[in-house]
Amino acid sequence: MTPYRPRYKQALVFACLPVFSLFGCAANNDAAHVATPPMQAEASKPDASLVNTYWKLLEMNGKPAALDAGGKEISLITGGGENHVHGFSGCNRFSGGYKRNNDRLEFRNLATTRMACAETMELESTFLDALNKVRRYSIQGERLTLYDEQNQSILLFEAVYLK
Repeated sequence: MTPYRPRYKQALVFACLPVFSLFGCAANNDAAHVATPPMQAEASKPDASLVNTYWKLLEMNGKPAALDAGGKEISLITGGGENHVHGFSGCNRFSGGYKRNNDRLEFRNLATTRMACAETMELESTFLDALNKVRRYSIQGERLTLYDEQNQSILLFEAVYLK
């Protein structure tokens, strides 16, 4: 026995098909004239600001950044006029100051909270040592690269925005 299907549903679907196909064609034609390829859109993004931006660590000394034992990312945020920096270094929160002049950048007087994390203390130590070696920075799009005195890239960050 076949299940009962009301005929008005079938009639409604067939009556709406021409309307849907018209909208579908119109939308496709308009989209073809307006859409930009993803590569062009990515290349045209403006540079992120060094200050008041949440920077997530992507690479440290040329290697992909590790997360802390709880899966939290290493990050930093630089403040505006007060030249203050703070963030998460793998186990502890850190804060301090920074000095910036054109593309020159130095972090100063960094201090951390005093939690002990056996699994990530080496990671944190490496990150904080790298921050102390920073002498220059560059921003391209949403990527922040920090360089040491020999102009070697030591830290690479990506800007993260709230959605």
